[in-house]
Amino acid sequence: MGNRIIKKILEAETAQFRTNFSAISKDIFYDPEKKRIFHNGEFGSYREKIVKDFLKQLIPQRFSIGTGFIVNSIDEVSTQCDLIFYDFDQTPLIKDSQNQTFFPAETVGGIIEVKSVLNYTDFKKALNKMARNKMLRNENNLKKFKCYNSLESDSQIIGNPFNDFFSCLVCNKLTFDPFLMDSNDIYEQDIPPRYWHNLILSVDDGGLLLYRGPEMKLTPYPILPGQTLAQFFYTIKTDDLPYLEMYEFAQFLFLGLSGVNLYIPELYYYLKD
Repeated sequence: MGNRIIKKILEAETAQFRTNFSAISKDIFYDPEKKRIFHNGEFGSYREKIVKDFLKQLIPQRFSIGTGFIVNSIDEVSTQCDLIFYDFDQTPLIKDSQNQTFFPAETVGGIIEVKSVLNYTDFKKALNKMARNKMLRNENNLKKFKCYNSLESDSQIIGNPFNDFFSCLVCNKLTFDPFLMDSNDIYEQDIPPRYWHNLILSVDDGGLLLYRGPEMKLTPYPILPGQTLAQFFYTIKTDDLPYLEMYEFAQFLFLGLSGVNLYIPELYYYLKD
């Protein structure tokens, strides 16, 4: 049966989000004479804010949402991340003279890439970039830190997906048929499947890409310890279920961030030679 109030609120917020993300943002930054978007940087930032404001309602409230770079204790740094979910209480926010923020990997729960219309080539580039940013966090880098938020009995299990950032791509539209995607063609060969995306939301299409795991259950995780690689699965809204993809996105985003293991980022390991 569910809860009528929660459903109505999410549906109303989703309808507004779709309008803001797909229509209003483009209307504001579109030049009809030149027939193109002007001020691409501001256009991207505006869309990121729309996504950020919408997602605040869907995530565990211990997480704040920022923008910047992720660093770890072995001198690695990510490319710039559009949105970063981080534990506000445990994260030292370090900024440089250009006001760029650097987040220690240990307290980051998830990352989101925000894109506009994606063709297949740009789609692959975005996913591989996001996957490489996820690779900054693994058991070898984490074993010297104390885990303070673990839903797993052993946070040191090799391949434990709860040690990885929960990653999502949010775009306006895909210009190719997502039902024909092949995971072997999308990701570069040196990226292990555990670092693949968790969720891909195509707002204008009303579609959500995730996985179908054992017993055909939907899951946001491409692979779990001791299990085989899950299959890509694309679900899309219908006339009867106009908010289907957003129900699933909200559910899996909340559960994914709730399950991420977080660690105390001891600065000693960042400062020692």
